[in-house]
Amino acid sequence: MKNIEIRVNVINEMKKLRTVTYGDRLAWIEELIQNTQRAGAKNVWITAGRDKFIIEDDGVGLDDPQVLFEKSTSGWGEEVSSQNPFGEGFFSTLMVANKIKVRSIGFEAVFDVRKMFEQNTLDCITTKGSARRSGFVVELTDLEDEYNVWLVKRRVKDVAQFISGINFYLNGEKLKHKKFTDTDGSPFAVVIDNEYATGWLRPFRWGQEVSYERNFLGDEYKVYAQERFVKDNYVPGVAGTVLIKDGMVDLRSPDRKDIIRNGKAQKFTDAMNKEIKEMFKGVLQNGGDEDIDKYADLIDRYVPVEEYKPLIKFVYSTDVSNFKEILEKVKDKVDAGESVDFNEIAQELEQEKQEVIEEMELRNEPRPEVPSTLEQDEETQVVERVKTGSELREEKITFFVKKSEIDLFVDKLSLAEYHQIPVIIVRNRLEERVLERLENFLHIKELKERVELSAQLKKVGAVDEIEERALWLFGVISKGLGFDRNIFRIGDMTVYKEIKIGGEEIVKEAEPALAVARGSEIYIDRGCLKKNRLVASNSKNILNSDRAFIATNMEVIAHELAHVMYNTVDNTKEHSDAQIEITNKILQRLF
Repeated sequence: MKNIEIRVNVINEMKKLRTVTYGDRLAWIEELIQNTQRAGAKNVWITAGRDKFIIEDDGVGLDDPQVLFEKSTSGWGEEVSSQNPFGEGFFSTLMVANKIKVRSIGFEAVFDVRKMFEQNTLDCITTKGSARRSGFVVELTDLEDEYNVWLVKRRVKDVAQFISGINFYLNGEKLKHKKFTDTDGSPFAVVIDNEYATGWLRPFRWGQEVSYERNFLGDEYKVYAQERFVKDNYVPGVAGTVLIKDGMVDLRSPDRKDIIRNGKAQKFTDAMNKEIKEMFKGVLQNGGDEDIDKYADLIDRYVPVEEYKPLIKFVYSTDVSNFKEILEKVKDKVDAGESVDFNEIAQELEQEKQEVIEEMELRNEPRPEVPSTLEQDEETQVVERVKTGSELREEKITFFVKKSEIDLFVDKLSLAEYHQIPVIIVRNRLEERVLERLENFLHIKELKERVELSAQLKKVGAVDEIEERALWLFGVISKGLGFDRNIFRIGDMTVYKEIKIGGEEIVKEAEPALAVARGSEIYIDRGCLKKNRLVASNSKNILNSDRAFIATNMEVIAHELAHVMYNTVDNTKEHSDAQIEITNKILQRLF
């Protein structure tokens, strides 16, 4: 029976090394550099040109060229072998060079790769003696077209910068050494050091990054093992550099450019996810409004709402002492058709206050107390933020509005301010998301006022000549405004006012009132009617005393007429405009 032998086609194996074995086409750089580490080198000199690449070290060197050309044989001692070198490093150079020259202790060898492939021969290595007694030199020439000197130099720097204990020189320039914990200087970068890895992480947002010095291209963090680059680990919104500690993961052979998916890999991933979560919690705790808004979706992605909700400190309108003043500024700009920027308005108010302070200081007057605004420093804001996310459920129905849309809801906010209803000023999307998830928090557009007035009128009608004159004037006004009868009635009036917001009773009390609109009539309380300027008369002409009387009571009369004629609501622009229109019509009638 014929004996069967296991054979290996060496040339085909070499072709695979050139074309398919290594997914990373620059892996040969890391293999060569790592060999200098294994050799115990203190200095490494690298020349990267357009037509050649040379790497030289001052390590222990190699005195037997044979082991260099035996695939899967490293030639290193036990200490190095414990690093799982795989024995593939030298042959990775086949990816890029057609001629490989090696010089070390007592020999010089030239590997003609092109001859091996073109002539299908293994007789492609020539050797000769050398006077060299230490170190190791690899020279790559006759380079493949894919060789890109710019990418090569960049990879050399990326790899060499983290290797400790060796001085690296690239084209004569000593390279700077970095620690894996050296961040890029971005505001929210965090250093990590746990059981599985050390390094740093930072939030990343495409299209919104300032120009920090960084060694990444996007939302991914670079993974290293044994001080050599492994892979870019894609994680949305996260960048940085991480060194996996020895034995914490298993790397794929032969190139060590990926992590084998197993229990070790899962534990490493879990540890990194924990670090990422804490990093984004730091953004929430230490970032400003713009920062939180910028990373809101990422915070929401990596931090459970139950964990970030207690960290949010909300600003209420009732805690901003000049909020009414801010609203007035906003309303003026809206009425004038001007653009509204809440921050600019706050700054304008601060500037006006500062001018007053400076003027008072010139007169040696006491410095006034400056009310707080939403745009003050962080220390002031802490005082203003009276409710944290964990306290929100204690609230009944409460309203919120985005800072950017205050100009759209001036009337609603004025109504809330009038009744001292707290409104949360939402400064970023994360705050908005928290509130939208809670049923007891409504957008300000849902704020509706329901005012119910009950009025009792006794002793209806004029009791003297002054009131008879007043009723006659009210009749003139009624006719002038198009009514077919006098809609005003005078008597002893008691008014009960009940206000409901969102279906909840805010106040119910008896209160003095000069006039109250009731359906199509207006009740006038004789006790509150300002009659001191009115003179009794039977004249059918309007006298100056009549005009003075109407002018004195004009505001209340026009206010109630607006309710009867236009069915407007208090504290709205529509009501204010109607009141002005009615006032002008009455004045035209009287004068």
